[in-house]
Amino acid sequence: MNERILLVEDDGAIMETLAMFLQYEGYEVLRARNVERALEVLEHATPQLVLLDYMLQDDTAEPVIAALRAKHGDCVRVILLTAADDPVGKARDSGADSVVAKPFELEVLLRAICDTLAGACSKELQWGF
Repeated sequence: MNERILLVEDDGAIMETLAMFLQYEGYEVLRARNVERALEVLEHATPQLVLLDYMLQDDTAEPVIAALRAKHGDCVRVILLTAADDPVGKARDSGADSVVAKPFELEVLLRAICDTLAGACSKELQWGF
């Protein structure tokens, strides 16, 4: 597996845990702790997937998704990570391809990643709980 994932998460402990897990699973992991840094990373790198916390300290996920879609269209997939009351609605409204509701098991996240990357041409919204 050589897929590159941009992980955007403002909680340091969650970021490190997920990054270690994803690297163990064979993914290359780029990291950003806020919207500003995520946008900087996306200027210089093209991941196959973005794991994106919906509510970050400096903004919501929506500016990241908008910039990503403007630059890459639907070529880069987005999984929204959220503890919102309506996770599927948040994903749909923000333009994400999939959603995983917090809290989640790592196996659920891995399944969502595999399904989302495998269905890269599919427009159907995927979700994991």
